Amino acid sequence: MIANENILELETRRQIYNLILEYPGLHFREITRKINLSTGNVRYHLNYLIKSDFLVTKTDKRYTRYYASNKIGRKDKNMMNLLRQVVPRKIVLLLLCAGPSELYGKYSEEELADPSRRTIIHSKKDLLTLTKYWKKPYDKLFLLNKKRQTLDFHLNKLIDAGIIEKIQNGRKVSFQVIDEFKVWLFLAQYKNALSDELVDLIINWRIDFIKRRMDQVIDVVTEIIPNPYHI
Repeated sequence: MIANENILELETRRQIYNLILEYPGLHFREITRKINLSTGNVRYHLNYLIKSDFLVTKTDKRYTRYYASNKIGRKDKNMMNLLRQVVPRKIVLLLLCAGPSELYGKYSEEELADPSRRTIIHSKKDLLTLTKYWKKPYDKLFLLNKKRQTLDFHLNKLIDAGIIEKIQNGRKVSFQVIDEFKVWLFLAQYKNALSDELVDLIINWRIDFIKRRMDQVIDVVTEIIPNPYHI
């Protein structure tokens, strides 16, 4: 049996492994484009790394995706498989962000601070029309531009994966992210792997919002408990 330390001795093989380590969920064509090697060469090294238990694969309906062994859990692989697809990713991001008003801070601080006042929940019509409110240069980033049947297909995939849920209120059917905090953490952790300007935009907005809230908390605490070293 070949020692583990020798498996990554070849520079090409090590380069492929490190690429997948940095960008989990890549499929074969993405790897060949990023690594700039012949398909036969890439396929040989991928198969070698799989047989050596350095890589594992997970197949969705379109692609076989590659992951470094023991570096990403089963649930995260399922989420990665979906969020590497453009339409499911945009749906989730739209459900996380109520729209331009929230992203650009036009909501009141009370609405932003109290989740019960700004429950992020949308119907299929909302999801398709919400994107029309975005102006350049973000219009193409958010635009779904899909038929309802296509939207239904991707919504059902996200529901089956346990990422979003359907809310029935009389005749109206809406959708919301089940665990927003978990999805935010996932996006922040794997944003490089997703390689999406829209993901970066929304994560940066969320970080800025959290920083503003923390500054407000610090100001309040300082008023209540003055700094003992302040003269």
